[in-house]
Amino acid sequence: MAAAQDDWAVLLGLEEGLRLCERPFEELAARAGLSEDDFLRHTRWLLLDGKVRRLACLWSSRRLGFSSTLVAAHPAAGAGSEAVSLVNSLREVTHHYRRSSERFPLWFTLTARGPARLRQLLASLEESGLFEEAADLPSTRFFKARLRLAPLLAAAAGRNLPLGEGGAARGSRASDEAGQPAPGGGRRGAVVPSTQAETSEAPESEIRPEAGVKAEDAPAAAGAGRREAAKEKAAARGASKGAPPGRAAGAPAAKKTGGPVASPGARQVSERSAAAAGGARARAEAAGKENSSSADAGEDAAARLSDFEKRLVDLASRGLDPVSRPWLSLGEELGACEGEVLEALRSLKERGVLRRAGAVLDSRKLGLSGAALGCWRVEEEKVESVGRAFAAQAQVSHCLARRPLESWPWNLYTMLHGTDDGAVKNAAHEMAAAARAPEPLLLFTEEELKKSAPDYRLSHKEVRS
Repeated sequence: MAAAQDDWAVLLGLEEGLRLCERPFEELAARAGLSEDDFLRHTRWLLLDGKVRRLACLWSSRRLGFSSTLVAAHPAAGAGSEAVSLVNSLREVTHHYRRSSERFPLWFTLTARGPARLRQLLASLEESGLFEEAADLPSTRFFKARLRLAPLLAAAAGRNLPLGEGGAARGSRASDEAGQPAPGGGRRGAVVPSTQAETSEAPESEIRPEAGVKAEDAPAAAGAGRREAAKEKAAARGASKGAPPGRAAGAPAAKKTGGPVASPGARQVSERSAAAAGGARARAEAAGKENSSSADAGEDAAARLSDFEKRLVDLASRGLDPVSRPWLSLGEELGACEGEVLEALRSLKERGVLRRAGAVLDSRKLGLSGAALGCWRVEEEKVESVGRAFAAQAQVSHCLARRPLESWPWNLYTMLHGTDDGAVKNAAHEMAAAARAPEPLLLFTEEELKKSAPDYRLSHKEVRS
């Protein structure tokens, strides 16, 4: 099998996720028709090349006591760079994009320790004086937050890759997104493949269920890369652990991810705007310290985890080592044995805190260069049926109903992906025709300003300092 074909097989396996067993890559390698060593070499290569952003444990933000929302903003005149810099400086901002909208060019997500902290952050942004207008768009109904990249890309490239037992279609219904396994490794009620994968466009943590949506129906995003994974990536440049069979060693390393990525102009912050931004950050931090109490939803949820589980959540969300026994490697950092780590992870999985462990892929580097946020105006009585129909589309990674505003009446949002902008437009047109819905407002992604995972450090001192 050629190296490129092996890469596809490895991507399929990594998307399916790692089992909570001593050697999870061994099983994935068998499905891909590779040895465990070759599977790991390909995995390291994909990490180096940036097609796989990281391996990590993905958690339920809600089960950890976090709240999220989507914010659309328009910077004040002459404050564009300063506004971007302020938004990117907040640890609670997980994703930030510049989109093709004159009204709201900046779109970002906030994931914070409970609703009180979320309100404080929104207030601090308003008080900064750097925004002419900002809209808080909380979700009211969740339909989907998953995208199966490998089969979608394979279809676009004319490939016909076998999914195997683990590649069964997965459900898009909210009840199925809660993580209840169906026979054969899939999930019930599906019509198209749609396993969980964090994309470059919208985080799974950006879901704040309201209006009766159960908390456990809201999946979470993965964490940022960690130093041990970086060591493995560096080692991958060598001949023995570097390039997979058929590929030369010494490939260029992937760009670092996980930290704020401001636009070039954001470095040129004026003294006036820098002071405003600094003041807003200080007010947000001070408000967090003053208003943090055990009554806060975030504190209550965190209190239900043991100290060991809190440390485990933090480290495992930052990244997993691409080695034969990743749980053993994680245990060494925690000062625990492999069995203790696996026992804790299985308990967290049963309690709905752990969603899965697996790969976080970069959709653009894998060939999906087209991406747009679709804003739809749907009659309220049709939101449920249209939302489910949209969620069943392979090109849709996220589908959520959101609270409309008088000046911004769109109430259903989809994140659409395609090989280019034309493919995204065609998909949106076909979806509108099938659902007998008005054509959407498509806001294409122009620039990724920041992409990181929620900060899941759960001790009060760590989060507030």
